[in-house]
Amino acid sequence: MSNSKSSITGHSSNRMWWKRITPSGIYEPILKEETLVMNFIMTTNSKLNELEFKSRAKKICPYVIIKFNYQEKDELDKLSSNSYFFYHQNIVLFGDMKTKKVIKN
Repeated sequence: MSNSKSSITGHSSNRMWWKRITPSGIYEPILKEETLVMNFIMTTNSKLNELEFKSRAKKICPYVIIKFNYQEKDELDKLSSNSYFFYHQNIVLFGDMKTKKVIKN
């Protein structure tokens, strides 16, 4: 999403929007038969507009279902759990997580 130059009408490009909200976290692509699941767990100090986020995601990858949660403690705890990272090999780090996370083997 952060490298997409697409935008929604009347708003900045996804690339500029991503720079403005400066999120940090992980995403985990999971391929299940004919379905791609993208699990984002992220933090940001900017207020996110849920409709804008969904619109930006839908423009670059039309989705069937999207679940949007706010301050879900169980999900946020995964960001600090070394065991979660150890057992999920396809996780991609971004933002501060990319520079600060040390994965122990």
